[in-house]
Amino acid sequence: MTGIEKKRNFIINTVYCVIVLILFYLFFKYAFGTLLPLICAVVVAMALQKPVNFICKKTPLKKGFVSAISVLFSFFLILAFLALGVFWLGSELKGFFKYVLVQFEDIPALVANIKSYLANILAFLPEKAETTAITFLSEKIDTFLNSSGEPSLDVSTLDFSM
Repeated sequence: MTGIEKKRNFIINTVYCVIVLILFYLFFKYAFGTLLPLICAVVVAMALQKPVNFICKKTPLKKGFVSAISVLFSFFLILAFLALGVFWLGSELKGFFKYVLVQFEDIPALVANIKSYLANILAFLPEKAETTAITFLSEKIDTFLNSSGEPSLDVSTLDFSM
């Protein structure tokens, strides 16, 4: 193979790959949403083909009846798992929001917890740097909170320069 043939093959392969990538992109952008139900149906039909054939061989039931029952059963299982997932997600979100509301009821305790957490994180620093960092962060947190313990809505008062 000469150098010209190698270059020609490289260009042909590159153009081919670019065309395939463009077609792949166009398919997912325009046709995938439309064809998704058909794709799901084909996947379910392929997954249920062997169990349906097995049941038809072992019992005198007709293939159409067994297929219909197995599709209904599989969709029932899929919907049940989706419902359980949505229920679990709702339960977790409810617990999370309840936790957040409890934390924000006692802002000074939350601020104290944040300060102690930051002190534990900064414990690896040398003593003087740790003291300076903790003092700086404590001052910024206290600046963010008014003396009443309510969050300050004026963010322009924060100065993060040392």
